[in-house]
Amino acid sequence: MDKTRLFFLLILNFILYRLHYLPYSLINLNLKAVWLSENQAQPMLTFQTDVDEETGQEVLTCFLLPQLEFHPDG
Repeated sequence: MDKTRLFFLLILNFILYRLHYLPYSLINLNLKAVWLSENQAQPMLTFQTDVDEETGQEVLTCFLLPQLEFHPDG
């Protein structure tokens, strides 16, 4: 899968789903920023590798994952 397609699939996942982890292939994209929270202090986070218990695949995670459901005020 090319980098552009992977990037757009990642954005789609951000929009549609609450993420539990990021794909390990994200580290190959050389991104300057990954925003997981609107009040995130830095544009790039420190990721740790983990293994998805369901698939056995290596994944990336950080302190902001898994994401919680968003409930706007009002």
